[in-house]
Formats: sequence, structure tokens, C-alpha cells
Amino acid sequence: MKVIILPMIAALCLSYLGFHTIQGDRGLRAWALLKNRQIDAQEQLNTTRRKHDWLVHKVGLMRPGQSDPDMLDEAFRRQLYLGRKDEIVIRYRKPLPIK
Repeated sequence: MKVIILPMIAALCLSYLGFHTIQGDRGLRAWALLKNRQIDAQEQLNTTRRKHDWLVHKVGLMRPGQSDPDMLDEAFRRQLYLGRKDEIVIRYRKPLPIK
């Protein structure tokens, strides 16, 4: 009986440590979940950076001295709801996706 007790205790300790290595708060499963969250956050960051760059570009087109006449015309017409009789205006319910 004494011969079996020490290996049994060692087996229980190793089982406990093995279980928590995989299932614990800082185990392999938690690490995989954090890795997936990191990938999702990186994708969201890249999307936000693309939107930011697009907005910076649009604002740059309206700066004094560097303004693009077409951009200003488009912005004024949108804000003032102006259009000529020969123009067709297409309005979208949702904004178009930014590429």
C-alpha cells in the first residue's frame, strides 16, 4: 500500500497541473481566445485607420489655397440642397462603404 501512495500523489499533481495548463485562466484555451480577440481588434484598427485616412484626404481637399473646386461644389450642393434642372441626384439611405 505504501508503494502506491507516492505515485498516486504524483499522478494527481500532474493531472491537476495538466488540466490547468489547458483549461485555466492563463491556459492554452484562454491564450487562443485572446489571440482571436487580438486579431479582431487589429482588423478593427486597420478599418478605422483607413476611414481616418479617407477623412483626412477629404478635409485636405477643402483647405484654403489647396481646395479642389469639384469637392467644394459637391459639399455646397449637399449642404444647401442645390442642383440644376438637368442634373440627376441619387440619394442613398445608408452611406456607401468606404474602400
